[in-house]
Amino acid sequence: MLPIKSFDSFNNGVFFDVWKPQREVIVLGRFSSNSDIHKNASDKISIVRRIGGGGTVLLNENSLVIDVGIYKKPGFTVKDYFYMFNDIVLKTIKKQCINAKYDPFSFDFIYGNRKFGGVTLAIRKNLVLYGLSLILNQSLVNHIQEYLAIPSKQPTYRKKRDHDVFLIPLSNIPYFNESSCISDLKHSLQQFIFNEENNEIQNNKRMQYEQ
Repeated sequence: MLPIKSFDSFNNGVFFDVWKPQREVIVLGRFSSNSDIHKNASDKISIVRRIGGGGTVLLNENSLVIDVGIYKKPGFTVKDYFYMFNDIVLKTIKKQCINAKYDPFSFDFIYGNRKFGGVTLAIRKNLVLYGLSLILNQSLVNHIQEYLAIPSKQPTYRKKRDHDVFLIPLSNIPYFNESSCISDLKHSLQQFIFNEENNEIQNNKRMQYEQ
Protein backbone atom coordinates (compact mmCIF):
# COMPACT_ATOMS: atom_id res chain seq x y z
CA MET A 1 0.00 0.00 0.00
CA LEU A 2 1.38 3.39 -1.00
CA PRO A 3 1.45 6.02 1.77
CA ILE A 4 -0.92 8.40 -0.07
CA LYS A 5 -1.65 11.03 2.56
CA SER A 6 -5.08 11.85 3.95
CA PHE A 7 -6.32 13.90 6.89
CA ASP A 8 -5.84 10.77 9.03
CA SER A 9 -2.11 11.50 8.72
CA PHE A 10 -2.63 14.21 11.38
CA ASN A 11 -3.06 11.59 14.12
CA ASN A 12 0.26 12.68 15.64
CA GLY A 13 -0.03 16.38 14.81
CA VAL A 14 1.78 18.35 12.10
CA PHE A 15 4.09 16.30 9.91
CA PHE A 16 6.18 16.04 6.77
CA ASP A 17 7.30 13.10 4.65
CA VAL A 18 9.79 12.81 1.79
CA TRP A 19 9.50 9.44 0.06
CA LYS A 20 9.83 7.40 -3.12
CA PRO A 21 7.02 5.08 -4.24
CA GLN A 22 8.05 1.43 -4.26
CA ARG A 23 5.60 0.51 -7.00
CA GLU A 24 4.03 2.27 -9.94
CA VAL A 25 0.68 3.97 -9.46
CA ILE A 26 -1.50 6.53 -11.21
CA VAL A 27 -2.96 9.12 -8.83
CA LEU A 28 -6.03 11.05 -9.91
CA GLY A 29 -6.67 14.50 -8.49
CA ARG A 30 -9.88 15.05 -6.54
CA PHE A 31 -11.71 16.28 -9.63
CA SER A 32 -9.66 14.52 -12.33
CA SER A 33 -11.30 12.35 -14.95
CA ASN A 34 -10.37 8.83 -16.07
CA SER A 35 -10.05 10.36 -19.54
CA ASP A 36 -6.60 11.54 -18.37
CA ILE A 37 -5.47 7.90 -18.55
CA HIS A 38 -4.80 5.88 -21.71
CA LYS A 39 -6.85 2.69 -21.95
CA ASN A 40 -3.77 0.46 -21.85
CA ALA A 41 -2.81 1.76 -18.39
CA SER A 42 -5.66 0.35 -16.30
CA ASP A 43 -4.64 -3.25 -17.01
CA LYS A 44 -1.06 -2.65 -15.90
CA ILE A 45 -1.01 0.03 -13.20
CA SER A 46 -3.02 0.60 -10.02
CA ILE A 47 -5.17 3.73 -10.03
CA VAL A 48 -6.05 5.67 -6.86
CA ARG A 49 -7.59 9.07 -6.11
CA ARG A 50 -6.15 11.60 -3.67
CA ILE A 51 -8.11 14.08 -1.58
CA GLY A 52 -6.34 17.14 -3.03
CA GLY A 53 -6.90 18.92 -6.31
CA GLY A 54 -4.54 19.19 -9.25
CA GLY A 55 -3.96 16.95 -12.25
CA THR A 56 -3.41 13.24 -12.69
CA VAL A 57 0.14 12.03 -12.00
CA LEU A 58 2.05 8.82 -12.46
CA LEU A 59 4.41 7.88 -9.64
CA ASN A 60 7.10 5.22 -9.37
CA GLU A 61 10.60 4.78 -7.95
CA ASN A 62 11.81 7.53 -10.31
CA SER A 63 9.69 10.16 -8.57
CA LEU A 64 10.10 11.94 -5.25
CA VAL A 65 7.02 12.83 -3.22
CA ILE A 66 6.86 15.51 -0.54
CA ASP A 67 3.91 15.73 1.84
CA VAL A 68 3.40 18.38 4.53
CA GLY A 69 0.51 18.69 6.95
CA ILE A 70 -0.09 21.73 9.16
CA TYR A 71 -2.94 23.48 10.94
CA LYS A 72 -4.67 26.36 9.16
CA LYS A 73 -3.18 29.82 9.50
CA PRO A 74 -5.50 32.77 10.18
CA GLY A 75 -6.12 34.87 7.09
CA PHE A 76 -4.33 32.53 4.69
CA THR A 77 -5.84 31.88 1.25
CA VAL A 78 -5.22 28.79 -0.89
CA LYS A 79 -2.63 30.75 -2.86
CA ASP A 80 -0.87 31.80 0.36
CA TYR A 81 -0.33 28.14 1.26
CA PHE A 82 1.03 27.35 -2.19
CA TYR A 83 3.41 30.31 -2.00
CA MET A 84 4.61 29.33 1.47
CA PHE A 85 5.26 25.66 0.74
CA ASN A 86 6.64 26.22 -2.77
CA ASP A 87 9.04 28.88 -1.50
CA ILE A 88 10.49 26.41 1.02
CA VAL A 89 11.06 23.79 -1.68
CA LEU A 90 12.33 26.26 -4.28
CA LYS A 91 14.84 27.81 -1.90
CA THR A 92 16.16 24.34 -1.11
CA ILE A 93 16.44 23.27 -4.76
CA LYS A 94 18.25 26.49 -5.63
CA LYS A 95 21.01 25.54 -3.18
CA GLN A 96 22.21 23.23 -5.96
CA CYS A 97 22.66 26.20 -8.31
CA ILE A 98 19.56 25.17 -10.25
CA ASN A 99 17.84 28.20 -11.77
CA ALA A 100 14.33 26.91 -11.15
CA LYS A 101 11.08 28.73 -10.50
CA TYR A 102 7.39 27.96 -10.13
CA ASP A 103 4.52 29.13 -12.30
CA PRO A 104 2.43 31.71 -10.38
CA PHE A 105 -0.84 30.31 -11.73
CA SER A 106 -0.49 26.50 -11.73
CA PHE A 107 2.32 26.53 -9.12
CA ASP A 108 4.18 23.94 -11.22
CA PHE A 109 7.94 23.77 -10.66
CA ILE A 110 9.75 24.75 -13.85
CA TYR A 111 13.24 24.75 -15.33
CA GLY A 112 13.29 27.01 -18.40
CA ASN A 113 9.82 26.39 -19.81
CA ARG A 114 9.63 22.71 -18.82
CA LYS A 115 7.93 21.20 -15.78
CA PHE A 116 9.67 18.96 -13.25
CA GLY A 117 7.18 19.07 -10.38
CA GLY A 118 3.46 19.41 -9.68
CA VAL A 119 1.57 20.29 -6.51
CA THR A 120 -1.70 19.54 -4.77
CA LEU A 121 -3.50 21.03 -1.77
CA ALA A 122 -6.40 19.93 0.41
CA ILE A 123 -8.01 21.89 3.25
CA ARG A 124 -10.57 20.60 5.72
CA LYS A 125 -11.72 22.48 8.80
CA ASN A 126 -8.46 23.47 10.52
CA LEU A 127 -6.15 21.11 8.57
CA VAL A 128 -4.02 21.80 5.49
CA LEU A 129 -2.37 19.06 3.42
CA TYR A 130 0.23 19.96 0.75
CA GLY A 131 1.74 17.52 -1.72
CA LEU A 132 4.46 17.80 -4.36
CA SER A 133 5.74 15.17 -6.80
CA LEU A 134 9.10 15.67 -8.51
CA ILE A 135 10.30 13.90 -11.66
CA LEU A 136 13.73 12.42 -11.01
CA ASN A 137 14.63 10.42 -14.13
CA GLN A 138 13.80 10.19 -17.83
CA SER A 139 12.22 6.74 -17.51
CA LEU A 140 9.36 8.33 -15.55
CA VAL A 141 8.76 10.81 -18.37
CA ASN A 142 8.66 7.88 -20.80
CA HIS A 143 6.01 6.12 -18.72
CA ILE A 144 3.95 9.31 -18.41
CA GLN A 145 4.10 9.67 -22.19
CA GLU A 146 2.93 6.06 -22.59
CA TYR A 147 0.13 5.94 -20.02
CA LEU A 148 -1.26 9.47 -19.50
CA ALA A 149 -3.17 11.59 -21.98
CA ILE A 150 -2.49 15.28 -22.40
CA PRO A 151 -4.96 16.93 -19.98
CA SER A 152 -7.71 19.11 -21.39
CA LYS A 153 -7.04 21.67 -18.66
CA GLN A 154 -3.43 22.83 -18.80
CA PRO A 155 -1.32 25.87 -17.89
CA THR A 156 -0.76 28.50 -20.54
CA TYR A 157 3.00 27.96 -20.62
CA ARG A 158 2.54 24.32 -21.69
CA LYS A 159 1.28 25.40 -25.14
CA LYS A 160 -0.24 21.97 -25.81
CA ARG A 161 3.15 20.23 -25.84
CA ASP A 162 3.40 16.45 -25.52
CA HIS A 163 4.64 15.12 -22.21
CA ASP A 164 8.09 14.24 -23.57
CA VAL A 165 8.83 17.82 -24.62
CA PHE A 166 6.95 19.52 -21.79
CA LEU A 167 8.43 17.58 -18.85
CA ILE A 168 12.07 17.51 -17.75
CA PRO A 169 13.54 15.20 -15.10
CA LEU A 170 15.77 16.72 -12.46
CA SER A 171 18.57 14.33 -13.47
CA ASN A 172 18.76 16.15 -16.82
CA ILE A 173 19.39 19.49 -15.12
CA PRO A 174 23.06 20.48 -14.57
CA TYR A 175 24.34 20.35 -10.96
CA PHE A 176 21.41 18.33 -9.64
CA ASN A 177 22.44 15.77 -7.03
CA GLU A 178 19.62 13.52 -5.87
CA SER A 179 20.97 12.47 -2.47
CA SER A 180 21.97 16.03 -1.55
CA CYS A 181 18.60 17.38 -2.66
CA ILE A 182 16.67 14.83 -0.60
CA SER A 183 18.83 15.53 2.45
CA ASP A 184 18.40 19.30 2.07
CA LEU A 185 14.64 18.99 1.63
CA LYS A 186 14.30 16.88 4.77
CA HIS A 187 16.38 19.38 6.74
CA SER A 188 14.36 22.39 5.51
CA LEU A 189 11.02 20.72 6.19
CA GLN A 190 12.13 19.45 9.59
CA GLN A 191 12.97 23.01 10.61
CA PHE A 192 9.64 24.25 9.24
CA ILE A 193 7.67 21.60 11.14
CA PHE A 194 9.64 22.31 14.32
CA ASN A 195 8.59 25.97 14.07
CA GLU A 196 4.97 24.97 13.37
CA GLU A 197 4.91 22.71 16.43
CA ASN A 198 6.27 25.52 18.61
CA ASN A 199 3.67 27.92 17.23
CA GLU A 200 0.90 25.43 17.99
CA ILE A 201 2.15 25.00 21.56
CA GLN A 202 2.19 28.76 22.08
CA ASN A 203 -1.30 29.11 20.58
CA ASN A 204 -2.67 26.44 22.91
CA LYS A 205 -1.07 28.11 25.92
CA ARG A 206 -2.54 31.47 24.94
CA MET A 207 -6.01 29.96 24.50
CA GLN A 208 -5.79 28.31 27.94
CA TYR A 209 -4.71 31.59 29.47
CA GLU A 210 -7.58 33.47 27.85
CA GLN A 211 -10.18 30.97 29.10
